[in-house]
Amino acid sequence: MHRHPDKRRTKTPDPADRAELRKRYGMLCSAAGIAVNLLISAAKFFAGWISRSVAVTADAVNNLTDAGGAIVSLAGFKLADKKADAGHPFGHGRLEYIAGIGVSFFTLLTGAELLRTSAGKTIHPEKPEAGVAAAAIILFSIGVKCLMAVITKSAGKKIASPALEATARDSLADALSSTAVLLSLIFARLFPHAGFPFDGAAGILIALFILYNGFASLKETVNPLLGRPADPEFVKNIESIVLQHKPISGIHDLVIHDYGPGRVMLSLHAEVPEKSTLSAIHKVIDAAENDIMIRTGCAAVIHMDPIDLENQEFIRVRGTLSGILADMHSGLQFHDLQMVPEKNHINLVFDLVRMDGENRNGQPDDSGLRKNIDSAVKKKLGERFRCVIRIEAPFTAGGLPETDPASPDRRRKNPGQRAKGKHKTTAAVSSRPEVLPRQRRKPYPAPHFPALPLRLQARSVCTQSGNRQPEAQPQPEYRRRTGSRDRFPL
Repeated sequence: MHRHPDKRRTKTPDPADRAELRKRYGMLCSAAGIAVNLLISAAKFFAGWISRSVAVTADAVNNLTDAGGAIVSLAGFKLADKKADAGHPFGHGRLEYIAGIGVSFFTLLTGAELLRTSAGKTIHPEKPEAGVAAAAIILFSIGVKCLMAVITKSAGKKIASPALEATARDSLADALSSTAVLLSLIFARLFPHAGFPFDGAAGILIALFILYNGFASLKETVNPLLGRPADPEFVKNIESIVLQHKPISGIHDLVIHDYGPGRVMLSLHAEVPEKSTLSAIHKVIDAAENDIMIRTGCAAVIHMDPIDLENQEFIRVRGTLSGILADMHSGLQFHDLQMVPEKNHINLVFDLVRMDGENRNGQPDDSGLRKNIDSAVKKKLGERFRCVIRIEAPFTAGGLPETDPASPDRRRKNPGQRAKGKHKTTAAVSSRPEVLPRQRRKPYPAPHFPALPLRLQARSVCTQSGNRQPEAQPQPEYRRRTGSRDRFPL
């Protein structure tokens, strides 16, 4: 019996297991951050007291605020793990982002206070007493902070946590600031009569770096709340999963709603043959939604966009329009093309996506772009064609080039050439990113999704629930006896 070479990769982690892993990583790193920062802060306060150095004392305050930030982060992970309730049907996952904002504000406050104190010491310098004990304490804290930065950054990437990644950047900033403090003590010891305020100057440099790091962390944690384009690899993964379900020939308008790490919902439009029956396509769409949930843990809603794949005139017009947009500007994509006949002309109604966003680089505005496209279409197709264009903003970074009709890599290289007998509606699998293979020709296990309205699962649910019917029994009789019409509505 032939076995798949990557059989070990067919098992997909359960979304609940991923959520529990996130919680454990986050709470462990936050608890370790609290303990380590409190210990280092106490040691540096002692070093600042014996050395009379404002830079060392400010560094101690910095570590103390880091401990407070770790407490906020720990509370964020704990609250984000709360289940959805009546008032918050999408859960509490975004509290983790809010915790990351809290950590960033702690960093900004620390930098501002350190800048104020260091500026005062630069104007009115005091000679610090650089001793071996103070230098040893600071050197030890540098090593600990570097280790914390590496561990926290690794954990943050593993669970895709903005809060932990912000904490890692803050730990690295702490290590660099402590290095500057150590250098200021060394220079003050080597050049006691230089007359230069090494202590205050080091404090100012540290403060500026901390402020920069705080603004960078704030930006990274605010972006998910404001909404940002999805990761291109994730988009390609979703595209590959959906296109495995025939006869879906393309997708567009992929919108991803992020309600916190591990709580992602998405919606998209799937291009399907116009002559397919609604019942048959509904089965395919339900199976694709179920497949996305199993393999990514994301709830999906798919809208069906019918395409007339038998109309040679439509295929010719679409190919011509694709070439016009490709020659005009590489950042243009279109979808939802419809040919609407009028009395004396034909309207070409379609949606146009401008991938250049606000950075037009000398390109015309929306009104000018509509005129240019309309003129080019009339020149190529004739005066009887008129364009009705709705311009949209891109929802994903880089768009969906694999399924966009304007892409030169469209599955049918010659739009005017049709296959005989059946539609050629799928791309070569080898040209797409590798995803976890799904088990075909088998119904999805009902215990994972017992309430989904999928008629595909009716026989599987009956078998697993103990109400097994003979294999030769007609499907309508099965529905009548088991009462599955209420559970699996048509």
